[in-house]
Amino acid sequence: MKTKSNEIDFTAFISADRNSYAIVNMRLFDLRIGRIILIAPKKDGTMRSLQLDSPIMSSDETDKHIKELLGNNNKVIEFFTKTGNI
Repeated sequence: MKTKSNEIDFTAFISADRNSYAIVNMRLFDLRIGRIILIAPKKDGTMRSLQLDSPIMSSDETDKHIKELLGNNNKVIEFFTKTGNI
């Protein structure tokens, strides 16, 4: 995915011991902690991340859940509107 000034690379996988992980721009996330990872690029070129727990959902349910998070979750709104973000 491309942002205004950066690129976000990501992949997710299940290990042999059946644990799930994601790698986002060389940062490792344990998906047992949360399956949604939000990334906010900053003006200084760095990126902030926020990992949120969510149930396993279909793609339709995921779209609805993300819209609800972006519109109603104060933690998410504050994360994206913090000073210094693009």
